[in-house]
Amino acid sequence: MDPWDKMYLQMALVVATKSKDPSTKVGAVLVSPCKTEIAIGFNGFPASMQDEEDVLRKETGYVLQNNVVTTVPVGFAAVSKLDLVLHAEENAVLNCHKRPAGWSLYCTHIPCKNCARFLAGSGVSHIISLDQKGRTDLGYSSTALILALAGVTLTVIHPQSLQ
Repeated sequence: MDPWDKMYLQMALVVATKSKDPSTKVGAVLVSPCKTEIAIGFNGFPASMQDEEDVLRKETGYVLQNNVVTTVPVGFAAVSKLDLVLHAEENAVLNCHKRPAGWSLYCTHIPCKNCARFLAGSGVSHIISLDQKGRTDLGYSSTALILALAGVTLTVIHPQSLQ
């Protein structure tokens, strides 16, 4: 494995530890072509929102009653954790000081199809991702298809390769 790839994937693993999500911690590192500029992101609520432990544990969510945000059991919520959390890939692009056209993204998990579309639209040209679920054939994956259609290369690396 390329030493740069290994270093940035290890950085993504460290960045993932900043996530307050108790079930899935994802980290992402965007790297410029010359490898001198980076932006990082991890999954979590937008910066303007408070991290609510009950919502992160998927026990409660929110409704708007009489123009007041109220916490309710998740079964009654209009908005819950999955509606609120920004993905690590999105946060990395948002934290980037410029459009990451031609940049590479290193991520602890294979991006979801929505992030694949977002990354392709932002100009990211290469994604190097750890495979946390033991998948070897990505031919069925909507993520892989979206990236291929956009000309974005996807390299999936088994986590044991980092040791």
